Amino acid sequence: KIEDYLSQLDKVDKEDDLEEEDNSSKYRDLLEKISKLEKRIEELETHSKELERLNKKYFSPSDKEANLMKTRDGLQAAYNVQMGVDSKHKLITGVSVITEQNDLHQLKPMVEKIENELSITPKEILADTGYSLRGITKQLEEEKGISCYIPFAQSKAEKMVGSITPIA
Repeated sequence: KIEDYLSQLDKVDKEDDLEEEDNSSKYRDLLEKISKLEKRIEELETHSKELERLNKKYFSPSDKEANLMKTRDGLQAAYNVQMGVDSKHKLITGVSVITEQNDLHQLKPMVEKIENELSITPKEILADTGYSLRGITKQLEEEKGISCYIPFAQSKAEKMVGSITPIA
């Protein structure tokens, strides 16, 4: 009986040793996970400070100058590329890369870029609704003699009136 008892004690001791090793391994794993999480917290705090410094709501850690923009594939860190083209000669006359999401304020800077780089003033501008700021197009027409062919965005009220069909 004593031998059986001693054998059982050895078995329990081995199980305890295995359990301690397992607990020790789990403890090391937990310490490693905690360390990784602490590093991630430091990174996020650094990113938060960078956002404050840049006065932005978002920035891409891999490309701090990019901006969050709506694309066909959803929101992504991206740039907005502007391009002026001479329609007669099919030549690019000006290019700029910006971080603003829309084109509203880009018409005048593009005209100025073309004037500065090519020493010419465009006679006509053809652009989409994204560039339709009445004040800017009026200014370009009056100050520089540029004819602007840009459809203006309709207000909600204008869209509603346009969709009403009169009854005869």
